[in-house]
Amino acid sequence: MTRDRITVLLLVVLIGGCATAPAPAPETAPAEPVSGHTPGTTAPEAPDTGQTGTPAPRPSPDQATLALLNQSERAAASGAIDEALVYAERAVRIDPRRADLWTRLAELELANQDPDTAIRYARKAISLAGSRADWTRDAWLVIADAKEALGETAEAGEIRTRWATVRG
Repeated sequence: MTRDRITVLLLVVLIGGCATAPAPAPETAPAEPVSGHTPGTTAPEAPDTGQTGTPAPRPSPDQATLALLNQSERAAASGAIDEALVYAERAVRIDPRRADLWTRLAELELANQDPDTAIRYARKAISLAGSRADWTRDAWLVIADAKEALGETAEAGEIRTRWATVRG
């Protein structure tokens, strides 16, 4: 995927997010008394319907990224790599410090026949992985696959040999 295509894709996603309609105003309580209720006395308690009149809480960043990763997995499994990339890019925008999200993005770029971008994203994942050896290993193995796709089989083999025995 070229840099211009990524930029256009990101702009479309950002603009699309700004074009959502505002939430409707909450309904107000009726002005007339509740049937069977005498004015001046306490109204009978309404049954709990689970609706409090307040908007539903927003999902946490972890829930949102997990949902986006699940959507990305489904799209990739159905062969819609461009769609999977969009979901993964949105997850990275929500939580840009998570190395595993960058590794997922690298894997998708590799599946999209862009090994150079895959290497760049995997290196970003490595820089964010910290002490997580499993995340570091996964990113290095994506780099090995990308190197092989670029015809650099010796370097790919060295990377695989070094990281094959590392466990997280």
